[in-house]
Amino acid sequence: MSLKHGRITGTTLASFELFQKLDADAREDIARYFRVKQLVKGQYVISESQANNEVYFLVSGKVHACAFSQNGKQVQFEELRSGMMFGELAAIDNKDRSSDCIAVTEVTLAVISSEDFHVLIDTYKSVRTFVIQRLAYMVRLHMRKLYELTTYPVNQRVRFELLRIASRHELSKSKDATCSAISFASVPTHAEIAARIGTHREAVTRELKLLESAGTITWRPGEYVIHDLTQLTMGAVAANQ
Repeated sequence: MSLKHGRITGTTLASFELFQKLDADAREDIARYFRVKQLVKGQYVISESQANNEVYFLVSGKVHACAFSQNGKQVQFEELRSGMMFGELAAIDNKDRSSDCIAVTEVTLAVISSEDFHVLIDTYKSVRTFVIQRLAYMVRLHMRKLYELTTYPVNQRVRFELLRIASRHELSKSKDATCSAISFASVPTHAEIAARIGTHREAVTRELKLLESAGTITWRPGEYVIHDLTQLTMGAVAANQ
């Protein structure tokens, strides 16, 4: 997603699912509501203590939505990637931020005020529908994670998280296997996976090594592959029985 002369354009907005059902003229008109914000790795996009309710669209880079316990342990809610919207909860209910959002790479953001965000929701039916669907997705995702956290042991939670990672990638047929394999250019670190599933890094490392030994995955820098998605899925399903 590119910017023209350091500003948000209708072409930039076309890359966000929220605006894809609008025509080019509508997107160009909407673009005037946005401003550009750029941050470096490690900067807070949103802080729970922050008193603002702007909505953010990630043009490039990666952001983690997370919270920290009193002893500094990070709990990760969602990995936000290019093309995603976040920060909408505070804009909708005008209450405090529900999490911190931290840039884990250099990021470029399209930012819109709460007031203008409400104008878009009121004016465009497709925007309103997408926002509702996004909220439903968030509820389902966090209900599922809470269920896993309170029901399953760490080894199964690692499998569930790997399946979630896989769901965001297209399948590619392995040349030397009958099953479908998925290769990843980059993946969360062991510590990041641990933060997502409520455990510690050592437990994630141990389970990943066991899955490697079984030939289910290859999980080392520069070579991240799920060789047997069926086996990984069956292992997760078995825990439900």
